[in-house]
Amino acid sequence: LTSLHTRRNKLNAVLTVLRKADDGDIYITYESLRDEYNNTLRKETESHTKSRKQEKNWVTKAEIDEMLAERENYLVKRNIMKMKQGEPSKSEGQKFHDYLLLRTVAELPSRNDFHSLKIIKRAAYKPAKEDEQNYLVTGKRMEIVVNSWKTKKSFSEPRVLPLSADLQKVMRAFIKQRPEQ
Repeated sequence: LTSLHTRRNKLNAVLTVLRKADDGDIYITYESLRDEYNNTLRKETESHTKSRKQEKNWVTKAEIDEMLAERENYLVKRNIMKMKQGEPSKSEGQKFHDYLLLRTVAELPSRNDFHSLKIIKRAAYKPAKEDEQNYLVTGKRMEIVVNSWKTKKSFSEPRVLPLSADLQKVMRAFIKQRPEQ
């Protein structure tokens, strides 16, 4: 059984073809079915309840906190966050990267907006209205400037996300080890 989203999306494709076929009765039948799916999906969204798929894949805040604590303990025990460039092994560097990503998303919930952050010094950062690049702006205080995200059409200004002092400390240690990142 396919999800309601999938069925609705397939009906949209069928409706696109039927619109050209000029057969009003069939089109209206499928359009009504699609509209029923849309109404059901809207009600599910408005109810703020998880779908079966979301329920199965859901991770609680406590589980995220536990994952962060485990990863942080690993990094602290091995002194990885205090290492200099080139000192951590590839595996240690990957564990640090994973911890930083999890920590950032836990602190600043987002979609996949941080995957291509460009690191830039505050003095070199020049905000531009048409800029589609997302930035990690470094300096005395650090922030993430999100110029490109899924629902950007609904907003005109970039999202500016200040980093906590703790996250800045971790971010600085990571950048120190991997300046090319």
